[in-house]
Amino acid sequence: MNANNPGTDGFTRRKKKKATDGFNRRRSLLYIILQRVNPLVPSFAVRLTVLAILIFFSSLSSQSQSYYRITPDVVYGHKAGMALTYDVIQPVDSVNGAGIIHVVSGSWVSRYFPPDSVVVNYKPLLDEGFTVFALRHGSNPQFKLPEAVDDVILGSWQIHDNAAKYGVDSRRLGIFGGSSGGQLALMAGLSGEKHPVSAIVAFFPPTDLRGIPDFLKAMIPALDFDTTLAAGVSPVIFASPDDPPTLLIHGDKDFVVAPSQSERMYDSLQHNQVVSKLIIYKGMMHGNSYGAKGKYYEEANREMIAWFRQYLLEHDKKE
Repeated sequence: MNANNPGTDGFTRRKKKKATDGFNRRRSLLYIILQRVNPLVPSFAVRLTVLAILIFFSSLSSQSQSYYRITPDVVYGHKAGMALTYDVIQPVDSVNGAGIIHVVSGSWVSRYFPPDSVVVNYKPLLDEGFTVFALRHGSNPQFKLPEAVDDVILGSWQIHDNAAKYGVDSRRLGIFGGSSGGQLALMAGLSGEKHPVSAIVAFFPPTDLRGIPDFLKAMIPALDFDTTLAAGVSPVIFASPDDPPTLLIHGDKDFVVAPSQSERMYDSLQHNQVVSKLIIYKGMMHGNSYGAKGKYYEEANREMIAWFRQYLLEHDKKE
């Protein structure tokens, strides 16, 4: 660096760079996208459109914040120098004292989104008075499936042990997830001598991870782990008479996770006399981390909410 000209070092140059907040960054990005979609539209019209879109979504975000209380990035552990976190989303009014853990996972990838941008996905639960805990785990491809299982079990117990901080009775805690999130929800709810949750809902979960084909390991690196550990991450192995009530939802047209995976899980639960139910929708295909999609979304959500209401709110809970 030139001693007579301290403004020439990289740090100072970066420091002088004009700061832009999230709103302005989104405005610039939308402007570029709309101009590329139709470059013949006058720039002033593009700017007005961008502004209208941003105002609309900003108003939605403000509305969600007025209806719900969000506590973001609660740390429940650390790995590889990074924090493991979950978000807490609570209804402002009509809280029922029960909580639902959502395992944020698809193909064992646990993506982060600002909680106010995904709160709409939890609206059916929040409107019923449930507090939602959006639980994230170490993601594929960096971390393998057994590590994700450990994360979710750790996080579920941390939520259980700290539920009272958020007005939730730890005896009235449920868990759900779709696809890999369903598998992880089952592992958190079924494994161990004690369980952190009192009800489970799993959408189209892979339940038997033994004998994973090589092509699938190549597609999903999280599945490329020591085969001797496969039984230890297969929920179908863990059914026992003291397990919490479990609802399984699948579609007969699911070509990602075969319906037989839920059928085998259900048979295992029934064999152990666990309160359980299997719903297979005709024509339904694979969904996502939040559950069913399309025309099956509302009905599947009703089933999930009814299950949680029955076993978290209407049943007496004992220590």
